[in-house]
Amino acid sequence: MRCLPLIDGGEDAQKENIFMPPLIRKVRFHFPSFPYKKKGGKGKRTKLGLRDAHSSDETRNCFHLTPVFCVVVVFHRASRDNSCEDVKAGSTTVKCYGCMDLAEIRHRCSSLEEYVAYIMLVPTILALATLISADELPPSCNRPVYCNSDLLHYVQTSRIYTDSKTFVDLHLKNDENKTLADFNELLEKTNRNPSKEQIKNFVDEYFQSGNEIEVWKPTDHNDNPPFLAEIRDKTLRKFAQDINSIWPTLGRKVKPIVFEKPDLYSFIPISNGFIIPGGRFTEIYYWDAYWILEGLLICGMEDTARGMIDNLIQLLKKLGHIPNGSRVYYAQRSQPPLLTAMVSLYVQKTKDLAFLKANIEALEYELEYWLETQTITFEKDGKSHTLLRYYAPSTGPRPESYYEDYTLAQQFENEERQKEFYVDIKSAAESGWDFSSRWFIGPNGENTGNLSTIHTTKIIPVDLNSIFANALQNIAYFQGLLHHGRQAAHWAYLAKQWRTTIEDVLWDNEDGIWYDYNVESGEYRKYFYPSNVAPLWMEAVDRKLLMERAPRIISYLRDSQGLDFPGGIPSSLVKSGEQWDYPNAWPPLVSVTVNALRALGTREAKQIAFDIAQKWVRACLKGFTDNKQMFEKYDVEQPGRIGGGGEYTVQAGFGWSNGVVLEMIKNYAYKMTASDSNPELSDESFSEIELSVESVEAN
Repeated sequence: MRCLPLIDGGEDAQKENIFMPPLIRKVRFHFPSFPYKKKGGKGKRTKLGLRDAHSSDETRNCFHLTPVFCVVVVFHRASRDNSCEDVKAGSTTVKCYGCMDLAEIRHRCSSLEEYVAYIMLVPTILALATLISADELPPSCNRPVYCNSDLLHYVQTSRIYTDSKTFVDLHLKNDENKTLADFNELLEKTNRNPSKEQIKNFVDEYFQSGNEIEVWKPTDHNDNPPFLAEIRDKTLRKFAQDINSIWPTLGRKVKPIVFEKPDLYSFIPISNGFIIPGGRFTEIYYWDAYWILEGLLICGMEDTARGMIDNLIQLLKKLGHIPNGSRVYYAQRSQPPLLTAMVSLYVQKTKDLAFLKANIEALEYELEYWLETQTITFEKDGKSHTLLRYYAPSTGPRPESYYEDYTLAQQFENEERQKEFYVDIKSAAESGWDFSSRWFIGPNGENTGNLSTIHTTKIIPVDLNSIFANALQNIAYFQGLLHHGRQAAHWAYLAKQWRTTIEDVLWDNEDGIWYDYNVESGEYRKYFYPSNVAPLWMEAVDRKLLMERAPRIISYLRDSQGLDFPGGIPSSLVKSGEQWDYPNAWPPLVSVTVNALRALGTREAKQIAFDIAQKWVRACLKGFTDNKQMFEKYDVEQPGRIGGGGEYTVQAGFGWSNGVVLEMIKNYAYKMTASDSNPELSDESFSEIELSVESVEAN
């Protein structure tokens, strides 16, 4: 919960770096001006950790609140006197129920559930309930041209572009108000029925492609990074070198014009050069960045990796969370919270504690965002539990897939069901798994159907909560490194509680594995997905349970048939036609599976991990040899064959594919081969090295 000192719409609002919390609805507050109190006599002011920058007079003194955001009026003690005044919201008075800062509230709560319940159930919500209709949702962003306008609707439904993303990536030639006004004139002249040609002519006149990013070569790129010398197999060494050479082709930097005239672009400006995924994805993407960053660090590109992290933190400070990608139309949804995991990789490699110290508050802020907006409390086995779900509430279709979403929504008979569909499909996009049978709930709770049966918000995901448990533990570790004992203990306590809740809710003792959980039916979703082993990958399992459960987990994986394919690990065993289902294998999910088995720690688990990794690298090598490119996904049935399905054609590049292959070659540099008939590496040498490594690990 963020403590939000109220400030007026005058000079203080203009001087402070203010960004607003999650944009769910706007409430106009009228209140008198009051000064900030100086802290420690040094004139420091308490900064607001709010979400979206607004500079216009009309919105400067609005707070943006969500149903699950703590709406009690809470003040930092450093911000004003302890005697809180009531605040007028129109004709209703919103009472101040206490002057506690965040740390005080946390330490007064005896459990995670109580803490979240305090956030969600404070009495002030009742006062605001009369002001805000529960079914009101914000647009996907506060830029109508790109997110909520007749112009967007007519352009996207006219299909002047086969890919809906094309239009929302264009930039304006004139200011937004003039563009919208002129399009409204066109609608009036045509009785709201312009032809496809008229719409295309308008877009050609008022919009332009390109001119926002430029090719950028990372200055720390090395054609022959030192890790190549560790790779014993010559073919794999050349493969790794070829992948390393792809990084400069994926480097981009935002042009100065975007910083000077941000209102003309959908691209959110970020100051450092970055690595894009590739293909149609010319922005920085949140969870892609984790595997990209891992590959960069393996290649010794530490400055580029730091710049990637810093870019994400810039987005966090601008929006109050890290968006799906660096476009305004992604503003209302995030992706799996892997920022602290990225910082952990970076700090482990560089020992850069100065960077960690400078950004520790931002890292904490992101976790507070997830606690405030994405938690759900539910009953299981007679006990109340709190975990995360994906939840991206906003109106209308996804702007970048407007036609696809809008067309699908027309099958629903009423507006409320359409709204629910739009929220669920955006929430699935927030997961990164867009789309998959994983989010389908059929008539009997099964994972069947199609996008019309998508119900993401009713599902508690194993991977999301594992990632979050790891993030909590990372923050505890970071605070310990910085010698902040109290903060470290607090975050470690939350991490332990989160791990315990994962065990209580998501571990199925009958099958010996973790499953997603349907909160509506109160049932496990007993289907094979690589995310089932995410608690191992993210070290969200207490060590004492690992050895005890290892045989059952391995047995589950072997029996699942998910390990039986020559081209990798399938996203599922369901052939739905969606891209995050069979027969597609996605590099991040292969990485999750391999690292989960490595974490399990037994000799058998390690061998399975190696077999999967080698099979995957060989498949990618074949695809690269055949196509001279890396792709975002592959087909498990035929090694190296490009994957398919989904809303767009397969994309080349590809950031996370490069990172995962480099990770696996690096981890098994001493024993992995490009083929079974490698004369340089015998089975005997494998065994000797393996025993040596295991001896080191045991000690």
